[in-house]
Amino acid sequence: MSTTDIDRAREAAQPIKEMFGMSDAELEEHIGYAFNRKLMAHAEEMGNAKIIAEVTESTNCLAGCQVGKRLVFKCLPAVLLPEESDCALCSKAIGPVADMVMALWDRMTEDLDPTDGYAQFAHCLDQGVKYGGLGHVVFKVWVEKGE
Repeated sequence: MSTTDIDRAREAAQPIKEMFGMSDAELEEHIGYAFNRKLMAHAEEMGNAKIIAEVTESTNCLAGCQVGKRLVFKCLPAVLLPEESDCALCSKAIGPVADMVMALWDRMTEDLDPTDGYAQFAHCLDQGVKYGGLGHVVFKVWVEKGE
């Protein structure tokens, strides 16, 4: 790990340190992990990006997740943007979509296209009538880069 990487991470993490009242020791421990240093180095770019999960298939969804509806998240931190989302926030859908966030983050921190070379679809946890459930929804998940 180069001094430059650590210094960049330390500088980028200052707002987080101040926001949470972290001690210098806690900050150093946080950026001691390679993935956290990578996140800090890409914080500005990722903070301006959004993660979109759009319904591409929907069968018998009681929550009302219909084709074309979207869950929109700020990329970093990965929080739902309710004012930009028009899809119901179903607990059986949010988990599989959230699982994809770490993979998208990993690709972004490696300067790779986040939606190239990785599975782009998340399936809700209701397995559908054939397997003892009722509905089933599939989301296409991608990153929209900000300016």
